[in-house]
Amino acid sequence: MNLLLKSSILILLSTTANANVCVETGENAAELVILENWCKPDFSTASYATAEERCRDVAIKTCRNPNTLLDIIDDWCPDNPVTSFDLDDLKGYCQSTVDGLIDKPPTPSPPNSKCVGDPSPNSITRSGSNNGNGSRFAFRLLNKGHEQCIDSRGEVYQWGRFTNIRSFEDCAVECVKESPIELINDGVFRGFDFDCKKSQCMCLFDAGEIEKLSNNKRSVFRGTNRSGEGVKSVDRDHGLHAKDIYCGTLVGFMEEEEADFKTSRRVLRGSTD
Repeated sequence: MNLLLKSSILILLSTTANANVCVETGENAAELVILENWCKPDFSTASYATAEERCRDVAIKTCRNPNTLLDIIDDWCPDNPVTSFDLDDLKGYCQSTVDGLIDKPPTPSPPNSKCVGDPSPNSITRSGSNNGNGSRFAFRLLNKGHEQCIDSRGEVYQWGRFTNIRSFEDCAVECVKESPIELINDGVFRGFDFDCKKSQCMCLFDAGEIEKLSNNKRSVFRGTNRSGEGVKSVDRDHGLHAKDIYCGTLVGFMEEEEADFKTSRRVLRGSTD
């Protein structure tokens, strides 16, 4: 067994509370022992998952089990109520998190045209933003998608969610036009994560900023997540692998003067700021 495979299995075994993973690994090892040293099955279509693949599958299923998530929430933050809607969101992070633990590289794929029509939505305006003078916002799709936005330290952001969002471009518009104006004006808005499969838009803000809002202002969102520790600009080179998620980084915040808008368009073409 190569060193990487062995170390990957050990990582998984040491990070899950499900003892069945050990049994699964042992059973798979027995199959490989027989296959490599004794006999082969008498049908040619047999396909055997490696120990790492089976271990990964069990780990993902364990993470996605609502009882696993609820037990941890009860231990760590029993005063933070969770709904079935929240559990569905949390389960969506399991595969990418397990893959991160075993250093499994993501499989790159082009953005789904049904999810991302325009990868660089720009000139989105918000009345009253930038001290009341009005501003235009521009965004860029991070890489080819299937990535969650992170900051330069690899931290995810806090978010406020909008639902029934049809596209990457619509997510950009929704965040700019519907988020509380304080979050837009104070320079803490960093971009958005669009979940194409669930038609959800997560508008991203610096850690600690959503808590500053009154309950009434927070209620514009269909749920929030305030556990993220991301701050400052989104990393424009790397994201956290997450299937069907499209990270939109804020690359321009312009007053309504044409010169400023042209400057931001150069950023969209790839120049640095």
